[in-house]
Amino acid sequence: MGFAPVTRRTVQRSRAITREVNGLCRKVRPLAEDPVDAWGVPPELLRAPDLVG
Repeated sequence: MGFAPVTRRTVQRSRAITREVNGLCRKVRPLAEDPVDAWGVPPELLRAPDLVG
């Protein structure tokens, strides 16, 4: 099995991907509250610099 060829993304394609990911995150965010509460994730971890990026 060989390596997949490396492809370069255009600036426009990169921006489109970023927009799509951000849109999906906005849709999922309200759904994430229940599991976060159920698992008892401390509020200070929700905005931890390592997780926010």
